[in-house]
Amino acid sequence: MKKICFILCMLTVITFLGCSSQAQPLALYLAPESYQACAMRGNQLIFPINGSIYYMDIDNPLLQKAKDGPKAIEHGAYLHAGGDSGQDPVYLTCCNNSEISIEEISEDYTRNLLLSMDTGDYLGAGRIVIYQDDCYYTKDTPEGQGGFGVSLKKFSLEEGAEPQLIHVWAEYSHSVHVTSMYRYGQYLFMNIPGQAGPEKLWVYDMEAQEMVLQGEDAMAGAVCHDGRLYYINHGDICSYDLKQKKELPDTITIPDYVDGMTLACDRDYLYVNRSPITLHPDTAKNGAKVWVLNYDGSLAGVIDLAGSADAVAADLADDPFRCAYLCSTDKYIFVGKTGLLITTGIFYVEKSQLETGDPKIHTLYLDAL
Repeated sequence: MKKICFILCMLTVITFLGCSSQAQPLALYLAPESYQACAMRGNQLIFPINGSIYYMDIDNPLLQKAKDGPKAIEHGAYLHAGGDSGQDPVYLTCCNNSEISIEEISEDYTRNLLLSMDTGDYLGAGRIVIYQDDCYYTKDTPEGQGGFGVSLKKFSLEEGAEPQLIHVWAEYSHSVHVTSMYRYGQYLFMNIPGQAGPEKLWVYDMEAQEMVLQGEDAMAGAVCHDGRLYYINHGDICSYDLKQKKELPDTITIPDYVDGMTLACDRDYLYVNRSPITLHPDTAKNGAKVWVLNYDGSLAGVIDLAGSADAVAADLADDPFRCAYLCSTDKYIFVGKTGLLITTGIFYVEKSQLETGDPKIHTLYLDAL
């Protein structure tokens, strides 16, 4: 009996050690600008590019084109994953006047219409985000009120569900719309212009169903990691604890700061994109860089896009204005023009190469345009 108990205990320990040593599930991290231009399912990254679906294996970055659907993907169609596990459904959404259409992308990358819904609202420059089984969207008028403003609404992906009103912005004397809407975990981030000033950040907790940040002036374009917001303020990266709802004292100074820099992050790093559009034309081509920073503020590496003529496609070397961090996984950092519907290539750097000081930039060219 003692021998049997010993064997059972050893099996339990081995089982526990075996489970604990399993690799963590793969994760995909997206810049706010590319949030709706890439999704992950299993080991595959999926992109809508030039009217078609492209995909690649995370462990073997090589773009492949899926068989085209019955019609080209329209400009203004966006890609969404229903969650962050990599096993969630992937959707393609399109907004037209008052109608929202949602297609689900199958495992063989065919597009199947899930629903086409007339919301009853003129959506204007509306934004859409799908989380779990709900579709969140904005419209450019204040619900139930006259004048100018914006409304945030949602509906369930279940057939026949009616839209529900979440929040109304109605203090405007002019037409206005949400400039960007993206998601970090359970949090919905919205950047909306102020009445007579710059954009403000609003954050809605989709689990608690409450607005946890309401119109923060300095935080527009914020990113989120481990419950903290990070945002650029006058050349520094500042942080805010979203759970405790308080500013944190630590700041990170951005190297060679110029106006127009944007921020992104993943589990390992903060990414600062230098925007050459703010520079003089004679020096703009040398300005397309991504600074990679550790969370303690130290420099992990620099991805010099304009300085890598051998790797970067000619059109991007000549016009690097929108070259920026797009997304990353645990192994790779992907860079390219924001707005993947109109690009000719995607570039990537291996994270393990950052410490060399001159990481090699690999180019993923499309196999067909």
